[in-house]
Amino acid sequence: FLKENMKTELAGAFPCNPIFEWTFQHRKRMRTRKCSIEIQIVICEEEKHDEIDCAELVPQDAMTIAVLELLDDDDVANTADVTFTVNETSFFAHQTILKSFAPRFAEFCERRHGNEAIVIDDMSPLAFNYFLRCIYGAS
Repeated sequence: FLKENMKTELAGAFPCNPIFEWTFQHRKRMRTRKCSIEIQIVICEEEKHDEIDCAELVPQDAMTIAVLELLDDDDVANTADVTFTVNETSFFAHQTILKSFAPRFAEFCERRHGNEAIVIDDMSPLAFNYFLRCIYGAS
């Protein structure tokens, strides 16, 4: 019920054409209560405008730039400690960054055995790249 209700509420909340939707659910029983967390990510198709890009006007702090550079580094495969395989495309990440900026997603990643890659088949590589870049601070 909650999921369908959220879709109804979200349908009018985005002034764009959603091209991807991904939902992460986590349920846990704590003594006498059940807790559940649902995170929904919606990626929309960007419309082209002749207006000024607002992202250019928003300054980024040095820390955000440094964290994002970790992901963009040519040597990221050697510095990362988490590997994702999304439809045969490899992505590398850092557990410390995931724990700091996406703790629930980091918990999901901790379920892997050793250094094996985390396989994600229900998302396109493009969407996962956007998702990972958002965690690292991209706007």
